[in-house]
Amino acid sequence: MIAKIKKANIFFGGLSIAIGTFVLIGWWHEFTFMHQLFPQLHPMRSATALCFIVCGLSIASVGRKMFLLRVLLLAGLIAVFSVGIIQIINYFFYPFDLSILSWPIKMSLASGLLFCILSIVLFNNILSYRYAYKVNLFLILFGLAISLLAITGYILDYQALYSLFPFSTMAPHTAVTFIILFLGAFLALRDNLLLELISANSLGGQYARTVLPVGLLMPVLLGLLLLAAVRWHLFSLEVSFILLVFLCSLVVTTIVYQKSKLIHKIDLHKQKTLENMRLLNAQLGKLNEELRLHEYELKTEKEVLETTNETLDTFVHAASHDLRSPVQNMKALHQLMKQEEDEMMKKKYLKALESSTNRLENTINGLMGIVALQSNQESNIEKISFQQVLDSILADCTLQKGDEVIVHFKEAPFIVYVKPYLQSILRNLLTNAIKYRSPNKNLKIHITTKRAGHRVKLKVQDNGIGIDLQQYGHLIFQPFKRFSEHAPGSGIGLHLIKGMIEKNEGTIRVESTLGIGTTFYCELIEY
Repeated sequence: MIAKIKKANIFFGGLSIAIGTFVLIGWWHEFTFMHQLFPQLHPMRSATALCFIVCGLSIASVGRKMFLLRVLLLAGLIAVFSVGIIQIINYFFYPFDLSILSWPIKMSLASGLLFCILSIVLFNNILSYRYAYKVNLFLILFGLAISLLAITGYILDYQALYSLFPFSTMAPHTAVTFIILFLGAFLALRDNLLLELISANSLGGQYARTVLPVGLLMPVLLGLLLLAAVRWHLFSLEVSFILLVFLCSLVVTTIVYQKSKLIHKIDLHKQKTLENMRLLNAQLGKLNEELRLHEYELKTEKEVLETTNETLDTFVHAASHDLRSPVQNMKALHQLMKQEEDEMMKKKYLKALESSTNRLENTINGLMGIVALQSNQESNIEKISFQQVLDSILADCTLQKGDEVIVHFKEAPFIVYVKPYLQSILRNLLTNAIKYRSPNKNLKIHITTKRAGHRVKLKVQDNGIGIDLQQYGHLIFQPFKRFSEHAPGSGIGLHLIKGMIEKNEGTIRVESTLGIGTTFYCELIEY
């Protein structure tokens, strides 16, 4: 839209060229029929018309990049500025008879001043320095004001408005042409912020398109009407000024009120929109929080799934290894028994077959324990007494004379936990201490509990044969790993209780010294 408006400078420039050319043809060559058609246009001089042509060409050619044309127009503008300066000097500083020049350049003081202003505007537009736009805008408005005063004076025949200084009369068509040129110069300004504002589709653009024309034209039109009424003797000049002020205030107040209502309505709509945006942001925040929670849950489920897959891989490997060996052994013993005739050897093979069967049973029980742990059955969560669980376990254990189980549950006698898990944890730790006892001394087991918020620290210490942690420490909680041949077992117990403890983000660690004993530290998180 701005590009289309700016192209109107070609129209205004061409119109001023046409007026100047018309004057040159008619008045320069003394065509009498033009004097008869336009008797009131006689005061325009040929020099004025020529200056109009040069200024019109300069305005119409804005944006052209032809070097020769720019040089010629700059030379023409210098000539126009010089003509205007000569008029000002002649009126104020050093009056002399301009008729002595070979080419008549006599024109009114107002015309000379406006040509100086117009040439400066066009020069600034070509040079385009930092403050060129502000200077040009001020000069254009000033030139339009002088032109409008001249037209007003001519229409109302008021000498005070018709001329700015004595003997500085300006013909009406000259004033109109100046208005055309200044409008064209305004449209041709580079980086025209005011034009961008007026043509914008924003609230500011709508406001400017309403208020600016009223502010510029309303006082002029009202003044013309009131002065005409004074001339027709409808009321005095003093009353006309009062009416002018009143009417201007009324019109401006009405426009401001209407625009204020519009701005208020837009502001309310904006506030409502902002409130809706705030609510939407709050909802988006909740959705993001839910997404983060879901992401965390998915991440946790992924980690659990990866752990489960790893455990299943171990499970499959252990099952294939630990089931294959006793089954193959049983098959071999069965074949030997079928072929053997000696009863003593058959009994020997039968005893070996029984040992393989027991081993197979232990392996199957261990695998079933892994499956039960992975099924994630967290029922039976309740408040549990450590002492009661320990008493039920000790009732099934065989202790020798002189063995001791020393407990200290005063700091944490209870825990909210899965009862089968707690029973399995204590049973495995106690039975391991009993199975791997030292043959040279009585067994002593110390069991203590301490509370730290929702955490209960369980410590089980024995004086058994111990474990070589440097050699087996990284394997101690792996399934089907056994580190001593002194006692039977599947090697699944420690793996199971580690899984039970870590299901609720607890921890378990071990300290052990060969020949001295082993201590397990369990941190149980309450459900």
